[in-house]
Amino acid sequence: MAEFDINITEQGWSTLLNNGLLNSITSFNAGDETIIYGIEESGVNPSFFQIPLTGNREGTTNIPTCSFSQSKPIPITPPVSEEIKTLDSRVKLAFISEDCSIPFEKNNLTVRVNIDKWVADLLALKSTTYTRAASGLKIHIWDHILAYLEEYNYGTKTWSTTDTYQSNLDVSYRLPSGKDTNNYRLVNPKYMELTKSGNKKFIDGQTSTRFSSNMILSFNTMVIDGIDVFGTSNTLGLYPDRWGYVADGSFLNAGEVEDKMKENPNAYNQVYPAMIIDDKTYQLKENKNYESLDGVGYMVWGYKDENNNPAIDGLTDKLKLFMKANGEEVSTGVYRFVINFILDTKSGKKFNRAYQNKKVGGELTYELYYNETGPVSTDLYTIS
Repeated sequence: MAEFDINITEQGWSTLLNNGLLNSITSFNAGDETIIYGIEESGVNPSFFQIPLTGNREGTTNIPTCSFSQSKPIPITPPVSEEIKTLDSRVKLAFISEDCSIPFEKNNLTVRVNIDKWVADLLALKSTTYTRAASGLKIHIWDHILAYLEEYNYGTKTWSTTDTYQSNLDVSYRLPSGKDTNNYRLVNPKYMELTKSGNKKFIDGQTSTRFSSNMILSFNTMVIDGIDVFGTSNTLGLYPDRWGYVADGSFLNAGEVEDKMKENPNAYNQVYPAMIIDDKTYQLKENKNYESLDGVGYMVWGYKDENNNPAIDGLTDKLKLFMKANGEEVSTGVYRFVINFILDTKSGKKFNRAYQNKKVGGELTYELYYNETGPVSTDLYTIS
């Protein structure tokens, strides 16, 4: 009768405690280092595969070895249930768009924005009459982040979702390289920075670049289940260089005019809302409401320069000039900007343990393309 000394790996303990003995054992190996082969004993000449003179021989079953099996010391004390679930758990992240035109759920996301199409769509609004439903100044990419908490079943060898997280997530984004950081600062020159001392500092990098960007690449707040979830959605928009007023013929910052008029309502004879784009002033002289879905109405039909050209001309001209001056020219007349991000999330204790064990998804790539020579792109943006 053969006798076996059984050694169970740490993963084996986890499997047995989770699923029980039945259907849990998928492979084993047998060792016989105490036997010297090739020596006849009691008329029996043992034959076990090829006969060596001395040493250890191993035989195995025909069942493939479990890919999760690892040669680790058996723990002195059995793992508690919380530790087992941590080892067998993971978090899978997803970017969710509920837009009917481009719905998607992607674990890793590449967004390609065609700047030439964006410019063409915005300028096309000039040939239409004002409508409250007008939009296009802001591109809405995705709605919220969804995280799946999953556990692995060693019997069925599948991952199953045990919980989902939407409203109870702490969302943040990392720039994985110096090049990504520089590109982000070029594309998004106005941002809030957290200093090493923990203080928030507003950075305006427009003046540090000759042909600066007028885009805002923002990660926004969305209310989910009545809770404000910061950074869970994403948009790309355009904005002027400065907001203010033309008071008695001179452009002044908004706060300066408002403070003076609070002290003295008659401080100025004429005051018009105004903005500056590339040192050109655009004023809102008509007393009309050009409210629209994302504010594009005021840029197309409201604010005009001294030659009656709309502000949307200045915004799109500045955008094109930025792409040509700062983008990588990948072919004649085609310019590209690429920014990579890593999505990070936190939640409760159970979620965080699984997240540290294994994370799936969360890689984000932004690609901005501008083609000044070829036909205008068909799609405003594409997802892959």
